[in-house]
Amino acid sequence: MGYDAFISYSHQADLELAPVVRDGLQRLAKPWNKRRALSVFLDQASLELSSELGGSLDERIEDTRWLVLFMSVESAQSRWVGEEISEWAEKKSKDQLALVLTSGEVVWDDAAKDFDYERSTAVSEGMRGVYTGQESEPLFLDLRWTKELPDGEKSLDLAHVKFRDAIATLAAPIHGMPKDELEGEDVRQFRLARRLRRAAVTGLAVLTVTAVVAGVVAMIQRAEAIRQRDASEARRLAVVSEAHAAEQTDLALLLALESLATTDTEEGWGALFTALSRPVLARSPLTGHEAGVNRLRFSPDGSVLASMGGDGVVGLWDAAAGGQVGKLEGHEGDGRIWEGAFSPDGSVLATPGSDWTVRLWDVEKRRPLGEPLEGHGGLVWDAAFSPTGEFLATASSDSTVRVWDVGRREHTVVETMGTEDEGIEVWEVAFSEDGSRLAWVSMDGSVRSRRLAAGSTAEVLLAGRDEWSRGSTAPGVAFSHDGTKLAVGASEILEGLGSGERALATVQLWDLAPQGSTLRSLVGHDGFVVDLAFSFDDKTLVSASQDRTVRLWDVATGEPLGNALTGHDGEVFSVGFSPDGKLLASGSADRSVRLWDLGAGGSVGRRLHHGGWVRDVAVSPDGALAASAGMDSKISIWEVASGRSRYEIPGSHDGKWVNSVAFSPDQRFLASTGTDGKVRLWSVDTGLPAGAPLEAHGRRARDARFGPNGRWLASAGDDGKVWLWDREAGQLTGAPLEVRDDQGEPVERAGRPVPVWRIAFSADGQMLASASADNEVRLWEVGTGSHSGDPLTGHEAAVLDLSFDPGGTHLWSASGDGVVLRWDLVTRQAARVLDAGSEWTAAAFSDDGSLLAAASLDGSVRRWDLERGAPAGEALLGHSMRVEALDFSGDGALVVSGSEDQAVRLWPARSRWRELACEAVGRNLSAAEWTEYVDAGRPYRRQCGQHGPADAPGPDVGP
Repeated sequence: MGYDAFISYSHQADLELAPVVRDGLQRLAKPWNKRRALSVFLDQASLELSSELGGSLDERIEDTRWLVLFMSVESAQSRWVGEEISEWAEKKSKDQLALVLTSGEVVWDDAAKDFDYERSTAVSEGMRGVYTGQESEPLFLDLRWTKELPDGEKSLDLAHVKFRDAIATLAAPIHGMPKDELEGEDVRQFRLARRLRRAAVTGLAVLTVTAVVAGVVAMIQRAEAIRQRDASEARRLAVVSEAHAAEQTDLALLLALESLATTDTEEGWGALFTALSRPVLARSPLTGHEAGVNRLRFSPDGSVLASMGGDGVVGLWDAAAGGQVGKLEGHEGDGRIWEGAFSPDGSVLATPGSDWTVRLWDVEKRRPLGEPLEGHGGLVWDAAFSPTGEFLATASSDSTVRVWDVGRREHTVVETMGTEDEGIEVWEVAFSEDGSRLAWVSMDGSVRSRRLAAGSTAEVLLAGRDEWSRGSTAPGVAFSHDGTKLAVGASEILEGLGSGERALATVQLWDLAPQGSTLRSLVGHDGFVVDLAFSFDDKTLVSASQDRTVRLWDVATGEPLGNALTGHDGEVFSVGFSPDGKLLASGSADRSVRLWDLGAGGSVGRRLHHGGWVRDVAVSPDGALAASAGMDSKISIWEVASGRSRYEIPGSHDGKWVNSVAFSPDQRFLASTGTDGKVRLWSVDTGLPAGAPLEAHGRRARDARFGPNGRWLASAGDDGKVWLWDREAGQLTGAPLEVRDDQGEPVERAGRPVPVWRIAFSADGQMLASASADNEVRLWEVGTGSHSGDPLTGHEAAVLDLSFDPGGTHLWSASGDGVVLRWDLVTRQAARVLDAGSEWTAAAFSDDGSLLAAASLDGSVRRWDLERGAPAGEALLGHSMRVEALDFSGDGALVVSGSEDQAVRLWPARSRWRELACEAVGRNLSAAEWTEYVDAGRPYRRQCGQHGPADAPGPDVGP
C-alpha cells in the first residue's frame, strides 16, 4: 500500500507540530467507512501508519504521491531532510511538493528565479534547483503562528478555526479538489457519520462482539506495525553505518550493532561485516584547531598526542580516549608551528615556529619553560632532542643546523649550508641512537652527518637530489630510528600535460651508507608526499599526501600494506606512530586529527603473512591452531585467537613445494605432503619431525588425511595411487589403492598415471573416497583395499573437496565447475544441491556437510548453506589474488583461506562478530551520536556494556 503524503521535518523543530498536522490531514473529510481521509507517513512518530513501510528511502518515495516539507531553520540544516528532498526531486514532480513554513524566513530571488539561499534561513540546500526557472515564488502554508499561541490555546485540532482552515488549504491539492468542495465534503461526511452513530445504538450488543474481534485484529496489526517499523529503522541504521565505514569505523561498528539490536536484518549484518573488514579502524576525528594541523607527535609513553597547528596552537590529546586534555599558546607573528619534539622522558615539548624561535613547554603543567630560544635567522623547520634530553638540535630556513644546551639555553652552530645569497634550507635533523652524531637533510637533496666532537667535519651520506625540491611544497622526509635509512617524498610535476598536468608522487627509500643508494621507490599516491614516519621497529613506513590519503608501506618489500586510509577532507600534512605501534595519527588541512587503530582492524578476515604462495591450510580439531603451507617450502603454525605465529618450519620438504597439511584427530601430529614425493609427520607441540619421512609415491605427493582413529594415514599423489600408512609403525599397511579402468589396467593420461588429488575418510574409517584428475570420484573399502563399486561420474571439472556425512550414507563432492553433488552411497545416484554458476579455485566442506566454503576466480570466498542451496552471509573479500586453499574449524565457526598473495586469512562466523566489534571499538555511542544518528526520543542503550557507560544522560536499557 502506498501513501498519499510523506511529511519531511526536523525532529528538533517540529516533533510536536508534525503529528498534529498529520492527524488533521487524516481526519478532514474522512469517509465514515474508512480509517482516514489520507494515508500520511510520519516515520517513527506514526506507529499505526508505519506498518506499510518498506524500509528504504527510495521505496518510501516511490510509494508516495505528495511530499509535505516542513521548512524551518533546523530542517534547513538537517542532512536527512536534504536527502529526502533530493530523492523526491529526482523521482517526482515539484507540482506534488507542498511547502509548510514553521520557523525562519523564506526569500525568493526574482532575478535568479529560485530561492535566495543566502538570506533564506528555512530553505534546505536540497531545494537548490527544484524550482529553478519558475517565474514566481511557489506558494507555501505559513504555520509559524502555531509556535506563538497563548498558553490557553495550545491545543490544535480541527475544532480550532484557523488551524482547520490551514489543514483544508494543505489537503485540497492532495485530494485533488477545490478547498470549498473539500470543506463541503467534510460537513457531509460528518452528518452522515452522526446519523449512522444514532442508528448503531440499536445494534450495540453485536458491535460489542465485533469490537472484541477488532481489538484482537488491532493488536495483531499493531505488532506487525512495530515489526515493520523496527525493520525500517534497522535498515536505515545499516545504511548510515555503511556510509561511515571508511572514515569513522568506530561509529560504523556501533551503528551496525544498534541496527542488529533493533531488528536482525541482512542489511545490518552486511554493515557490521563491512566495518569489521576494514584493515585499519578509524576513530571519530578530533577537532579544535582553527587551521591545518602541521605536525603530530606522540609522547614517549604513548599516552599524549601533541598536534602543532597553523593557528599557532599546540593541542594535547589523550591518545587512548581521544579527548583534548589541554592546549599551549605563545608563538608570535603569524603563529604557525611547523614541528614538535618531546624530550626522552616526555616532560618537555619543544616547538619550532614561523616566528624564528623555539619554545619549550612543561607538558604536565601546560605552561612555557622560560623564554623562547632565539638565534635562527629564519623559519625553524625541525627540532630533535638528543637521547639524554640534554641537547636540542634545530634546522632552519637560514641554512643552519644548531645544537642547544637546553639547560644553559646556549646554542652552537653545527653547520652552515650556504651564504644568505645562496642559502640552502635545512629541513630535517636527527640524532644517532647514542647521541654522538647528528644527521640532517637539506633542500638541495643532500644528507649529511657529523660527529658532535670538536673539530669534526661533515660527511656526505647522500649527494644532492634536485628532484626532491621540484614540487610545489617541501617533500616529507624521515630518518629510520636505527639511522640506516631515509625516506623522502620525491614529488615532481610532469611537464607538457597542460591543464591536465599531474603530480608524479613516489616515496624513495634510501640506504644511508656513505654515498647512499636508492633501496626502492614506493608508488601509490596521486599527490605530493608531505610527511613520512617510520614505526619504532622500522618495519613500517607511513606517508601523508596532498591527495588526502595516508598509506602504510612494508619497509622490507616496498609493498603497500592494504588500501589507502581515507577520511580527511583536506591535504594530509602530518603522520606519526605511537611508540607501541598500535596507533597511527594523521593531521590535515581540514583542521582535524584522526587516530587509526592498527591492531583492531580487520577483525573479520584477519591477515596473517605466510611469506610465500600458500598452497594449503588446515585448522586443528579444537579450532585453536591453523597451519599453512606453500611454495616456499615453509609450514607455519598460527594461534587463531591472537593471530600470532607460534612457529615456522622452513625448508620442510627439502626446498620443494608443500602441497597439503592435516592435523591428526588428537592434534599431536601434523602431516604434510610435498613435490619431493614424501609424506612427513611433525610434532604440533615442537614443530620437530615425528619420525622418518614416509616415501612411496616416488613423485609428487598431493594430499594426506588421518583416519578417525588417528593411527591410519592415507596419502595420494601423481603416481595415481592412494597409500595407507600405520603412523605408529611408520610403514605401509599393504598394497596401494590404485586407480584402474574396467579391465583392471591403471588409468593413464599421456602415458602417465592419472594423479589423485583429494582423499577423505568416512566417520567410521571403513571407507575412503578419492578424487582424481579425470574428474571422477572413487570409493574404497579400507579393510580390503578394493574398489567399492564403479567410479562416481558427473563433474565437468576437477573435484576440489570431498566429505562423507556423519552417518556414512552420503558423500559430498565440490568441483571447480561450481557444482556440488550429494551422492547416495547405496543407489550411486547424485543430487545436484548447488550450482553457483561460476568457476571455483578452492572448496572445503564443514565436518557435518551443512556448509561449503568456495573461492571464486576474483579471490573472493563465499560460504554456502547446502540445505538451502544459497549463500550463507556475505562474500569474504580481502585476498588480492587467487585463493588456493580453504578449511573449516570442526564446529564450522571459522573459515581459513590461503592465497597466492602470500596471506592466510581467518574468517570467524557471525556468532562472534558482535564480540569482535566491541573488542575493536572499545566504547559505546556517545549521547551526541545517539541523538544525531539514532533517535533522541528513544531510551539510550549500550551495545558494548563491557566497556563501561558512554556519556549519555539517564539510565540505559541496553545489554
